[in-house]
Amino acid sequence: MKPDIYFWRDSAGNEVDLILDTPGGPVAVEIKSGRTIDQGFFKNLNYRRSLISGTESKEILVYGGDLSQTRSNAKVISWDKLTRI
Repeated sequence: MKPDIYFWRDSAGNEVDLILDTPGGPVAVEIKSGRTIDQGFFKNLNYRRSLISGTESKEILVYGGDLSQTRSNAKVISWDKLTRI
C-alpha cells in the first residue's frame, strides 16, 4: 500500500516539504539541497512537532551531503541513498 503524500503549511508560512501518511503514522520529510547539515534545516520539522506534542512524530531530513545518520530530532538521509530506504 502506497502512502498518501502531501505537504504542510500554516498561515504564517511555516512548511514541511512532504508528509507521508503511513499506517504507522505520519512521517514529515524536509528536503534541503545543502551538502553540509545545518541546524536551521530542522527548524520547520521541530516547529511542526511542537504543534502536535503528545503524538508520536517521525521526521526525516533529506540533504545533498554524503553521510546518513540518526539525530535526536530526525533521521538524516543523503540524497544519494534515497533509493536504499
